[in-house]
Amino acid sequence: MDYHRENHNRRNLPGAGVVWLRPWTITRRGNTLYFQPPGNSSVPLEATAQNKFQIAPGVSFEFDGEKGTMTIKRPQGERVFTKDK
Repeated sequence: MDYHRENHNRRNLPGAGVVWLRPWTITRRGNTLYFQPPGNSSVPLEATAQNKFQIAPGVSFEFDGEKGTMTIKRPQGERVFTKDK
């Protein structure tokens, strides 16, 4: 399952022009979900409730299957990502 931040899949970076951001990936291996940001290793998600997971204290993920969204909540704020079709 690939997710991207709506309207934020490309950025203008000084000196680099337009840079396309790769999607964040959620995969399932057995009964465990893994989160993999672009360019990094995958990290297992710990289930805390139905459709809710965490990777560290204060960093949680919430999936909404009907809307096709994934919300990442961190102390710095929330970001909503949309599932690729």
